[in-house]
Amino acid sequence: MSFSSQRTGQKFIHFLRHPEQLLDASPEVQDLMVRIARGQGLLARLGDELRRRQLLDACPPRLARQFEGAFAIAQVHARMLRWEVNRIQRATRGCPGPLVLLKGAAYLLGGHDWARERLVSDVDILVDRSNIPCIEEGLKEHGWEAVKLDEYDQRYYRDWMHEIPPLRHSLRATEVDVHHNILPLTGRRQPDSQRLQQDATPLPGDDSRLATLCPTDMVLHNIAHLFQDGDFRSGLRQLLDLDGMLRTFSKEKQFWQDLRTRAQTMDLARPLYYGLQMADRVLQTPMPPNIIEDMKRIDGPNPLLRVFMVHLMDNVLIPTHPDKSNRAAALAGWLLYLRSHWLRMPPLLLMRHLWIKSRRKGQKKEQATV
Repeated sequence: MSFSSQRTGQKFIHFLRHPEQLLDASPEVQDLMVRIARGQGLLARLGDELRRRQLLDACPPRLARQFEGAFAIAQVHARMLRWEVNRIQRATRGCPGPLVLLKGAAYLLGGHDWARERLVSDVDILVDRSNIPCIEEGLKEHGWEAVKLDEYDQRYYRDWMHEIPPLRHSLRATEVDVHHNILPLTGRRQPDSQRLQQDATPLPGDDSRLATLCPTDMVLHNIAHLFQDGDFRSGLRQLLDLDGMLRTFSKEKQFWQDLRTRAQTMDLARPLYYGLQMADRVLQTPMPPNIIEDMKRIDGPNPLLRVFMVHLMDNVLIPTHPDKSNRAAALAGWLLYLRSHWLRMPPLLLMRHLWIKSRRKGQKKEQATV
């Protein structure tokens, strides 16, 4: 059976929501869905949806083997993550303040069901900016090294961004990203980093320094990363994380009101509008009927921009066929990438940054041809 690129992605999302129907699909469709899931980093997630429904034993052996392999890889990622967090704690034990875990590290160590089989590529932590010298020194003393060594890159991260240059361990090649906020210092939106840290939720255990963002801030960080950063390579996975958070955290009675208020406080009402709209549109995430309209009234885009953004996000969040080129998705990704830079820096600084980056890229090409 042959699907168009867009229909293939929609079919994949349908199977994520109704995995039991995958068992009735043809072997060709099953294989195609496995390929897409692997490319999206969601193969273990798809298998886990079947496992939750006690349907793994009903899978054909070739399909079951794919899921078993994905589970094994996810378990390796989880062990690596726990070890790296332990090593980060050890390296920074002389530094003041909490270590607030972000993204995958927060989801997995927080024990959230939606992240049970989630893949993790690095460890992200949020700390007070005044503590960064101590944190960085401690990590470097324990084997981490700066990835970005160029003078301009150092300035880009330290003066303008919300994190220092990534640090990679010299032996294990694992990376840690040390943040002091969730959006760039030069960006159009400025969340309150102090409140993010003050309201963080401590993790149980002997080390009281470990924490995660509180539920509303965890949601807002997810949508800020997805709809402000412009990197949609793992866009569907992040949207599924958002879906899991909203389903879980909304069990608390005041969650939706708290989320609405917090988004305004953190200057993230517009990204929240986009996040809720796409979660509803792509995954049919349950939410109060008026919440999207409320966020649109608070800080929604004009109708033309809204339609344009929905069209772009449809193209980057819904997977494409792995064997078919999709110019619409490529163009949408490029336009959203440009948008992210526009949101990240004021115009003059952005023009200077892009000029320097393009000049350096040209120099590298010249060196490669010598």
